[in-house]
Amino acid sequence: MGAGTQVKFSPRSQSIAHLFRVNGFLTQARAGAPAAIASQFLFENGALFGLSPAELVSFTPVREAKDDGTGVTHLYLGQRLNGIQVFQSVIKTHVDAGGRVISVEGSYHPGTMPPSLAPRLSARDAATAAMRSTVPDLVEKSARRLPPFVSAAPPQSGARGTALVPVGLPAEDLTEIVPAGGPDRHTVFAPGLLADPIHANLVIFPSPNGSVLAWQVYLHAMDRQAAYTVLIDASSGNLLYRSNGYRFATNPN
Repeated sequence: MGAGTQVKFSPRSQSIAHLFRVNGFLTQARAGAPAAIASQFLFENGALFGLSPAELVSFTPVREAKDDGTGVTHLYLGQRLNGIQVFQSVIKTHVDAGGRVISVEGSYHPGTMPPSLAPRLSARDAATAAMRSTVPDLVEKSARRLPPFVSAAPPQSGARGTALVPVGLPAEDLTEIVPAGGPDRHTVFAPGLLADPIHANLVIFPSPNGSVLAWQVYLHAMDRQAAYTVLIDASSGNLLYRSNGYRFATNPN
C-alpha cells in the first residue's frame, strides 16, 4: 500500500474503521469491475483486517453506487452467517474510475460466530416486546379501542357468575401478512396504528460475551417522527438495542 498509509481502528471491536493513504491510493490501477477489484484487495489484506478467508467469504455485496461526477464507485459488503445478517457488520470500499482503491471503511467484529441456540421467541413475540418497550402509548391507545373485558373459560365448579379477564394487548393480536421465510425468518405484520407494516427478522448481534441471536423489529410510528430499529434477544426477550432512523437538525444558537 506504500508510505503514507494510515489505519484507524475501532476501539470497541479492534477492527479497521478506516484505511487510507494520504495524498495517494491504496493500490495501483487494476482492470476489471469495481466489485472484483474491491474483493481482491480485501482478500490480499485479510490478515490486516483480522479476517480469515472464511470470514471474508461471509461478506457479500448489498449495495453499489457510482458517483457520476467523479467516477468513484462505492461498494457495500454486508456480513451473513448461515444466511442470517450480522447486525451492522459492513465493509465499505471506494474504487476510482481507473480501478484504484481509494479507501476502505469498516464496522465489523472479527471472529464473530453464529449462535448455536435456536430462537425461543417467535417473530410475533419479538414484535410484541418491541412495541411494548418502544411505543407503549400506542399499544395502550389501541387497547382502549377494544372491549375492555372478554369472557374467560367457564368458571370452576362452585364459582359464581362468568369470569371476566382483560383482553390481550393488540400487539399480541398482530395480523401476519407475510409469513416467515428464509434462514432469517423474515415476517411482516399489518401496521395497525403504525405508519408502515411491522417487519421482524433474525440477526446476529455481536457482543463482548459472544454472539447473541436477536430479532430485529422495524416500527414506524405514524404520529411522530420515529422509525425505530429495535433488537430483542431471541431467547430472553430483553431489549438489546434501539435506534431512531430519523435525524434532527439542531440550532447551534
